[in-house]
Amino acid sequence: NFQLVTLPALGSLTPATTPPTEPLNSHPAHRATSTMSEHGSEEEDDTQFSLANPAVVDKYKVAAEVANKALAAVLAACVPGAKVVDLCALGDKTIEAEAGKFYNKKDKDGAKVEKGIAFPTCVSVNHQVCHNSPGVEDATVLEEGQSVKLDLGAHVDGFVATVAHTVVLMGDMNAPVTGVQADVMAAAVTAGEAAIRKLRPGCNAADVGKAIERVAEDFGVNVVEGVLTHSMKRFVIDGNKVILNKPSPELKAGDETIEVNEVYALDIVLSSGEGKPKIHDERETSVYKRAIEKSYKLKMQASRAVFSEITKKFPTMPFTMRAMGDIRGARLGLVECMKHELLHEYPVLYEKAGDCVAHFKATVLVMQNGNDRITTWTCQPLQSVLELTDEDLKALIATPLKTKKKKAAKA
Repeated sequence: NFQLVTLPALGSLTPATTPPTEPLNSHPAHRATSTMSEHGSEEEDDTQFSLANPAVVDKYKVAAEVANKALAAVLAACVPGAKVVDLCALGDKTIEAEAGKFYNKKDKDGAKVEKGIAFPTCVSVNHQVCHNSPGVEDATVLEEGQSVKLDLGAHVDGFVATVAHTVVLMGDMNAPVTGVQADVMAAAVTAGEAAIRKLRPGCNAADVGKAIERVAEDFGVNVVEGVLTHSMKRFVIDGNKVILNKPSPELKAGDETIEVNEVYALDIVLSSGEGKPKIHDERETSVYKRAIEKSYKLKMQASRAVFSEITKKFPTMPFTMRAMGDIRGARLGLVECMKHELLHEYPVLYEKAGDCVAHFKATVLVMQNGNDRITTWTCQPLQSVLELTDEDLKALIATPLKTKKKKAAKA
């Protein structure tokens, strides 16, 4: 996720208050994160909803399967002439369809397992950095030679898997990407390989960010400011523990330590430009998330209608305005919701025209015997004249992600 210093901190949400329409503690997000619950102590509750529970690992991996299939579907449809909004709709539709194949039995209380979109499909082109998920009226089509960033997420029972990928629309997709775009993409892939191996129990989060910055330096590109690798928990896509890819005067890295059984959305965004993205037009923003720590009694009918729909359909996960359907005055209602901080926005961000940008994201399970990269991507051929020179990072990247289990000695 991206964090602009002029916006509310997306990674510091602490559910507390009740919105006007429905008690949020009736939602599993609050039952799962309560200090004391029907399941017993906080420690017991943490174990039940952590990777220490094999059932939780399974749900993360199913969510990852859904996300990977949605990414594959959108990638296959990324061709010159394809409408951006159609690609976004395809990704969301695929997530819903694939998620619908799993966990369809009701529990002992007759409740269904919640599942579906954890982050709406975004398709950002060329120097657009992120969060582009336009409305149905948008007529933008892809063109040959453009670089396209895809970003989406799925969840099963609140356990989230997100993924992002960059592809260049070549006339021959088997031909290598060359030039500056290849340099940026190669750097991002390499930085991801280094960072995922740094992301181990006992490692300081700042060291993960430093590895990403070191790779960017070798390739002559910049880490995009404001990019945060968030921890994730049940129904929490942007947890409080974060890795700041690039510290700045406004954003400082916290003294966090990676722990076993944590889950991270490892987010790598690099640019040939300054790496200081800007908002061009606030009206382009179409992705939002309920600020569950805020409440306010809305005055306008349109505001109450749209907020009620958001609370019912998207109590904890980000959503796109396309998913709001035909709610009359939805855009007008958003204004009052934003004024009183009931929503967090994900604005469309841009580097300068002509800058090359690459975005890759993988969901990583930090396990005792190594890391599981459960969402991933296969990059198209790249032909970069640059390479990693840091010998320590080269040695790190050469190590396997998981240690082999020792065979038991024969009796």
